[in-house]
Amino acid sequence: MLPASHSQAYQEFLVLIQKFQICFDNLDTEVEPLTINQHFSALQKFFYQRILTLTQEELDNSLTQVKSLYTEIGREFKLLTTDLLFLRASRQTATKEERLTSIRDRITKLIAYIEAVLAKSLTES
Repeated sequence: MLPASHSQAYQEFLVLIQKFQICFDNLDTEVEPLTINQHFSALQKFFYQRILTLTQEELDNSLTQVKSLYTEIGREFKLLTTDLLFLRASRQTATKEERLTSIRDRITKLIAYIEAVLAKSLTES
């Protein structure tokens, strides 16, 4: 069973990332760096302080799929960070559009992974 601390942290992370998704859904190629930075810095702070500090040792062996999801969430978050850096450096409209699409896809994947973790915690209880 997923510990309550894990479930709570992932539930809060899901809310933050959904807010970040709304920010990107309202963007076109006119990217406002200040808005993105504000939303992402809150998301990044939460990720590093609450998500990465969760230990997998607390998970029982029946949750190997959840452990895999934790790894994928970490990987996708790092790739999201990289895509945001590339977006900030983009000068051409076509490049910005590609980056926005990539970022939206990563956010969607992160949400799916988090929902899978939370669903797994419900089915195990």
